[in-house]
Amino acid sequence: MLLKSLIFCFMLTVLITKPAYAYLDPGTGSILLQALIGGVAACALFGRSILKKWTTFFENLRSKNSDKQ
Repeated sequence: MLLKSLIFCFMLTVLITKPAYAYLDPGTGSILLQALIGGVAACALFGRSILKKWTTFFENLRSKNSDKQ
């Protein structure tokens, strides 16, 4: 029932919409590309910092275990 309702709403939305006649200037592609590159760089730096924290944690854990033995 829920799936049928969602399909109906989707079809209704698609059939009723009007054309936007929007204009995308050449700078829009450049901005989108810059945003994509910035997002990838931010994700890479975030992942690197998380990886560094995990490796430091496990190195400290291993050194504490080796000191006890």
